[in-house]
This record gives sequence, C-alpha cells and structure tokens, in this order.
Amino acid sequence: MLRKNIYKWHRTTSLIISIPVLLWAISGFMHPIMTSFRPKVGTQFLPPQIVDSSKIKLPLQTALAQNQVATIANFRIVQMAGNYFYQIQLPNNKVLQYLSTQTGKPLKNGDDLYARYIAKQFLQGVKKDENRLLASTNAVMTQDPQKEAETIHDCCANTTSSVMNDTSGARVISTEFIENYNEDYKNINRLLPAHKVSFDRSDGIRIYVETAQDRFAFAMDNKRKVFDTIFAWFHTWSWLSFLGKGRFIVEALLCLLAIATVGSPFSVRFKGSAFSFILNSILFASLHEVANLATNSGPLSILIFCGFPYRLIKCFSTQITRLLFSE
Repeated sequence: MLRKNIYKWHRTTSLIISIPVLLWAISGFMHPIMTSFRPKVGTQFLPPQIVDSSKIKLPLQTALAQNQVATIANFRIVQMAGNYFYQIQLPNNKVLQYLSTQTGKPLKNGDDLYARYIAKQFLQGVKKDENRLLASTNAVMTQDPQKEAETIHDCCANTTSSVMNDTSGARVISTEFIENYNEDYKNINRLLPAHKVSFDRSDGIRIYVETAQDRFAFAMDNKRKVFDTIFAWFHTWSWLSFLGKGRFIVEALLCLLAIATVGSPFSVRFKGSAFSFILNSILFASLHEVANLATNSGPLSILIFCGFPYRLIKCFSTQITRLLFSE
C-alpha cells in the first residue's frame, strides 16, 4: 500500500514539474513568429547632422554663463526644426537641457520636444527636405536684417511651434520620460533614460527613443503588446507576478520538487518514468533552442528543424524507456 502511494505521488509530481518545461517549449515555438508582430518603422538610424557654423552665434561658455551653469557632464550641438541648440547634460540630472546657439536662451521642455522630433523621423523615415525650413530661414535672414534679428530672438518659440504643430504623418498625442523598465519597455532594450512617444494611429504605436545620442530604442503597438503578453506568460511566467517576491519561492519549490522527483530511488523502478522525464526535459529544452535558431527561417525550415526531430526523439526515448525499465 505504501509503495503504491509513493508511486502515485511520484506520478503526480512528475506531471507538476513537466508544466514549466512545457511552457518553455511553447515559448520556444513562439520565437519564429515574433518578428511578424514587430511594428514597421521608417528607419532605426538617423544620419549624422551637419552643423551650419553660421548658426553658432554664441560660444558654449557664454551660453552657460548666461544661464548660470557652472559644470556640465557632456554636450553636443543638435538641430531641431531648422534651429541649432547646445544639448547639455548636467551632473545628477537625467533630463537634457537645450540652449540656443544664437541667443543662449533655454528651450523650455527641450528634451521632450527633441524626443518628439526624432521619434517622427524614426517612424516616418528621414525626409529629403528635412532642411527646407533651415534653408528658407537663411534666405529670409539674408534678405532682411531686421527679420533676421526677430527670427533669432524667437528661435525657441519657432522651434516649439514647429515641433508641436507638425501636421506631417501621424500626430504625437503624448510623451513620457522613462527612467525605469516596465511591462512595455523591458530591460532587454538596455537604453535608459528614454522617451516614450505615442502617436495617434489605429495601431496605437509608440516609439521609444534616447535623445542623448539620437538612438532608436524600441517600437510597440497594440498587436505586439498582445503577443508579448502571451509570450511572457509562457517564457517568464508573468502570471506569477501578483505574488511579488513570492514568485521566487514558487520557482524555488518547483526546482526542489524536480530534484526530489528525479533523484528519488523509486524513479528508476517505476517503469522508467523519471528516465522518460529526463529525456523529455532534454528534448523540450533542445527544441526551445532550435526554435530560437530558426527565428529567421520560413515555415518549412521551422517544420523541418522542430517537427521531425521532435517525433523522432520522442519515439526513440519511449522505446529506450520500455526496453530498459519494462517489467
């Protein structure tokens, strides 16, 4: 009777510890179709900006002194809507500041504006007439010195108006400064801090950008959000997140249960169930990696790499188990 109960316990625990293995295997098969849910963007790289030296009216040191800035961690010159700014990084401040290269005037909400500006370029692609506004401004300034003074004086207001009222392509509906990773923007993206720029489109697309080096970080839309949520259920067990730190206890208990089940002295005598579990665990782990390698392959390649070996190894493991441990 005791032996029968132990065998029953062994069978039950084997089924329990097979669940995570199965979940990981399913997530492995989801990898090949992951790229199908990736939102399409115009470009992921912006060309280097060509600085018009005639637009640098004020040296950096003068602009800093004018704004009572004693120390900076880094700086560079950026162009936004036809105007140039010193993009400066202050010590212990993650939000970048922008000072006009013509007047030294600070651009209010400059980092937010610049995130909007480059996010549109990433989404729509870099326009060939990107410098049209700059060229027209130069022409006006050359023809009318008084107009030149007014334009220089209002460069920050002009930039703000141009970026906020840009009607080309999808309209920006909101921005958010990201300092920590979240459900949408995971640590695999690596770039922090970043800006989340949301657009008014039916797919709800949002572009994550890093303004310090004009880098594209990530793109997410509603379709990919649904897929990533399902993938997280299988791959990282996100459905255990409600437990908080308790999820680590559950995962540790599952590991201990697997060790106890496979290492049990009854496992060898119970018709090879533990032996079969080990083979199947290796099988599913291997399939997970094979599916990862086949990510960029077509459906036929995935079928060849995953479907056929699965049936072959499954059959082989079953036959070996029967031969070695059948009564």
